[in-house]
Amino acid sequence: MLATYQYADNNRIANIQPLAEYLNQKTGIHIEVKSYPSVHVFIEGIQQKEVDIALINTFGYFLLEASSKKYFMKPFAVLKVKDGAEDNYKTAIITTHDSRIKSFSEVKKTARESGLILVSPGSTSGNLVPRLALSSANIRNPEKEFGSLQYGRTHKATLDSVLLGKAEVGAIGAQNTLTL
Repeated sequence: MLATYQYADNNRIANIQPLAEYLNQKTGIHIEVKSYPSVHVFIEGIQQKEVDIALINTFGYFLLEASSKKYFMKPFAVLKVKDGAEDNYKTAIITTHDSRIKSFSEVKKTARESGLILVSPGSTSGNLVPRLALSSANIRNPEKEFGSLQYGRTHKATLDSVLLGKAEVGAIGAQNTLTL
């Protein structure tokens, strides 16, 4: 079984089906594909030995490694970025232009009165990395230190929520540099 996890409304089966077909051609073994509804359910599937080849994100891998439940898989391959390729995918902590927050250092000062929106619990760039950044600003528990915390489900929906004023601070993965 070759498996991954669903991202928002995209089960990503069409994304991994070509790999399954390639492996089938090379090995003669029929490769089934499966998409789990979330990173957390995907991790459970790995731990229950339902998955032979897992395509998982960084945060999912960290959660899997940190779990007390054993699993039989080992990291084998990662996508290699071409030498000289520009690194342009970053985590961005965002606010609107008219926000009272004008720098990252001001986020801690206004957290109690601000809403925070992250992408999803299983997102590396839209949850794990922002939490690490907030922790470096002495915001160790965003659920308790912000006026509210919610998840937008996708990077675009999270951005739109900030633009519509549903949260004052957001965190998304972005392909170019954004400024506060």
